[in-house]
Amino acid sequence: MASESRRSGRPAAISAICAVVALVLALTAAPPAAAAATPDNPPSTQAPGTPETPPLLTRTIQALQAGASQARADTVPTDRLLVHVDAGATPAQREAAFADLGAVDERPLGNGWSKLEIGETTTADTAEQRVDSDVVLGVEPDLPVWKDDAAPNDPLYTNGSMWGLTGDWGIRPQPAWNTTTGSSNVVVAVLDTGVDYTHPDLANRVWRNWGEVPGNNADDDGNGYKDDVYGWDFFNKDSTVYDPGDGDAHGTHVAGTIAAQGNNGTGVSGVNWNVQFMPLKFIGPAGGYTSDAITALNYAVANGASVVNASWGGTTYSGALKAAIDAAGNAGVLFVAAAGNEGVNTDVSPHYPSAYTSWNLVSVMSIGSTGYRSGFSNYGRWTVDLGAPGESILSTVPGDVYQYYSGTSMAAPHVSGVAALFKALNPGATWQTVRDALVYRARWDPNIRDQNTTSGVVDASTAVYKIPTWNYGTVDSGTSKGVGSSAIAYADSVYVFNKDVTGHLRAGRLNRWGWAFSNPGPSSCIGTSTAAISYFGWLHVFADADVGGSPALCHLTTKDGVTWYSQILDTGFSTGKGVSVTQYGMQLHVFNYGTGAVAGAGAGAEGDVTPATSYPVLRHNVFDTVGGWASHDLGSAASPSDAKTSSVSFGGELHVFDPQTGGALKHYVWVPSQGRWLNENVASDASPSSGMSIYPTGLGELHIMYGGTGGKLQHRYYNPWSGLWTTETLQNDVVSGGDISTTTFGGAFRVVYGATGTRLGLRTYSAGTWYQEYLDAGSSIGTDGVSAVLYGGGLHIYANGTGPSLRITYWG
Repeated sequence: MASESRRSGRPAAISAICAVVALVLALTAAPPAAAAATPDNPPSTQAPGTPETPPLLTRTIQALQAGASQARADTVPTDRLLVHVDAGATPAQREAAFADLGAVDERPLGNGWSKLEIGETTTADTAEQRVDSDVVLGVEPDLPVWKDDAAPNDPLYTNGSMWGLTGDWGIRPQPAWNTTTGSSNVVVAVLDTGVDYTHPDLANRVWRNWGEVPGNNADDDGNGYKDDVYGWDFFNKDSTVYDPGDGDAHGTHVAGTIAAQGNNGTGVSGVNWNVQFMPLKFIGPAGGYTSDAITALNYAVANGASVVNASWGGTTYSGALKAAIDAAGNAGVLFVAAAGNEGVNTDVSPHYPSAYTSWNLVSVMSIGSTGYRSGFSNYGRWTVDLGAPGESILSTVPGDVYQYYSGTSMAAPHVSGVAALFKALNPGATWQTVRDALVYRARWDPNIRDQNTTSGVVDASTAVYKIPTWNYGTVDSGTSKGVGSSAIAYADSVYVFNKDVTGHLRAGRLNRWGWAFSNPGPSSCIGTSTAAISYFGWLHVFADADVGGSPALCHLTTKDGVTWYSQILDTGFSTGKGVSVTQYGMQLHVFNYGTGAVAGAGAGAEGDVTPATSYPVLRHNVFDTVGGWASHDLGSAASPSDAKTSSVSFGGELHVFDPQTGGALKHYVWVPSQGRWLNENVASDASPSSGMSIYPTGLGELHIMYGGTGGKLQHRYYNPWSGLWTTETLQNDVVSGGDISTTTFGGAFRVVYGATGTRLGLRTYSAGTWYQEYLDAGSSIGTDGVSAVLYGGGLHIYANGTGPSLRITYWG
């Protein structure tokens, strides 16, 4: 196992992160005066040119960098090893491998890892070389653990009260408290030093194992621990989670920030007034071990914790610990970790566990009362998620008193507390939803811009909200068919366009006064296919048209939603079916199906694409504010059906995707540097009757959703990091002709489509995972029109419904 040197100057370890300020308040002491407005250390400057990356991709990027950044202490002398064994190994192979390593005692840790005590002092490298077996996947030292105290605060900071809750850069819990003050059904595990749970502000909030009979020296609940009534001491291997001789102030302080009982007329208030905290001690005065941290985490997961607070860390990577954190995520547990107190960029010098790439992990840096990063706090554009108050934080310590501490240890429990408030309000919320609420609803802090993935700090007033639910309704029964529906948020309204029962373009407008419907264009505007865009302050709508039996493209514009202006374009050449519209530069580009090439219709005007000589064609209509409209045939193998084209301005180029005859998907690209169109077939399973939607991201990615052969929902994805296209099948239930729409909502990528069984399918991509659900079963059809749009803080989905009708599905 190749070894890499650790950062110099300190042993390889996980450390409890805090600084203790000398000021101690007696239980009856009056609250101190407000803190002086002395600024904290100014923020570090990020190197210019660093790419912007949203939190959703942070863990993925860090995973790619992990091989170069994980420092391992394989040359540290040790008599304790962490060993990863292949899951397929037989008991005999395991025993033989452990014997080769010199094991005198073995304890399973889960996830394929075990702790071995060996009869000598050696290194992980040396020990692994003695193993004559392929079943051993990794060997690490069982590293020591101790508290890492940053420098004490300046006394000028110690004369304030609980600014972390009430200050300008505090977590703003009051609006959240108006909704919930926490719940005793939510358990937060405090993996730390011990906790003095007899403290007056903690005694009623400590977790109680009701399956255990106190003091009978028996394992009543059969979980392997005797008398674990209030948790367990993994350091001393007993049930006493508070030992005065060990100090145990750090864990007591952390527990107080999360769970000190509020509104009881005593001492301080935690972020939660009514949560349970589970004290799991694994750090003593002289340290502890990674194996004890893993075992404590496993205990927390097995005994119902929803959130784990980890106010400790070090500079050495442990695969065993990361595996345990990942397993906790699989069990639904959120892991909140302090970013560390070395004042370094952990993108370059990683700190663990906060820099692990585990999806269920939230890494927290410290800020002071003026919103600047604390001078001691680590930071990282990719490895730290958000900030929280961590300087001069007043909380509980042993002896029924209170002290001000500083450190990222004090920042992390603020985040854990907000997570617990969210769980109290939404008991069924997954860790993904809780993490999204913390990270995507962080409050932007210009003082720490680019020092974490959000450039923000945790904010309970926005993070703690009641998860909305799906609501359904019919908005235009018997008049709108919902066919060809497209929706757009414009000005203070949302507009929906579709075909009505008479074959006429129908427009619906929703604002604070409710719904209003009209037929805004001439009777020649049909609306079987529609597309809308805001262009220079005007709303533009395009639809298929029929002028005396000759197909055409209908164009409507409005600025106030009341007065509409209309014109018929490209009569005889454009059918208007499959229409999409994109602004590219100063022009509007409209793509739809045409009737075929006609002499003088622009042959050869668009680069090297051969003019169409067969039926049907892909038609390109361009509007320029100076030259007006111009129309051309772009390609010659387009499907004659109503299949939807899709276009987007992306990477300085204009991209068009077009389902073709024979089940191909055509990709046209206008390259301005060459002054011509390029084209290629990018997929061979596109159904000519399928819908399609494109979604570009700010990272140089391009996502194409389309219906493939056999009723499949296909995802075509361009990765700018590799320069390659990737295709995956997401679902095998897209109805023939089902429409597709994409958007982002709540920090996640959403794909809505017409699914089998008269219902809408919804695929959501969040934290590296696709999720599937079905909406409005039996009422929304989605075969000929689905459109998703953000409006009024919610997600609106419009589709054709039974009846016929225009159907709305709303998340809010």
